[in-house]
Amino acid sequence: MHTEIETERKFILTEHDFNQVLLGKTPGIDVNKPTVKERRYRYFDTPESQLLAQNITYSLRDRKDDYAITVKFPTSKKDTRIEYNARILSPIDFYMINPHCLQIDPVNRVREVVGNSQLIDAAQFTVETTRYDIFDRDQEVQGQLSLDKIMTNGVNLFELEIETQNEALLDNLSLFYSQFAAQETNLSKYQRVLSL
Repeated sequence: MHTEIETERKFILTEHDFNQVLLGKTPGIDVNKPTVKERRYRYFDTPESQLLAQNITYSLRDRKDDYAITVKFPTSKKDTRIEYNARILSPIDFYMINPHCLQIDPVNRVREVVGNSQLIDAAQFTVETTRYDIFDRDQEVQGQLSLDKIMTNGVNLFELEIETQNEALLDNLSLFYSQFAAQETNLSKYQRVLSL
């Protein structure tokens, strides 16, 4: 299991603004060297949405070579969450994995919150991510910028995420992206899909 503190800011974009950022020049970002991935996601919750009510997310991502179980808990800081990750290497069908039966630490943390409540599929969607490293003046990587296209039931949602531990960089890039009429949000992809 892997645990980390995730610090990020997210912005909701229109499709037009998403394409402008995708094609545009951004300070400190080499737009010629993106990493592009497409992943399937499944989010789990109880029928009563106990996790959603506490801003906790429990997801399974298909990373092509393996699956990742991720559980994220909020902290007192709006841009920061505690993230617990575990890998599933077995060649199990993505849609056959039972979210309640996994005996791994992130799921055990969910059980501490929901007790014996049943966990069900709450949402499924695909995300196409174009990710860029963010460099400082010395060409050291300071974080990542991701452009996410969330595809669900014939609807596309667009967002930009800035992930870094450098608060000043986070503030400067947030100011830069405000020119794209981007609306800052604390909603997870799961919450945005549920709001459709």
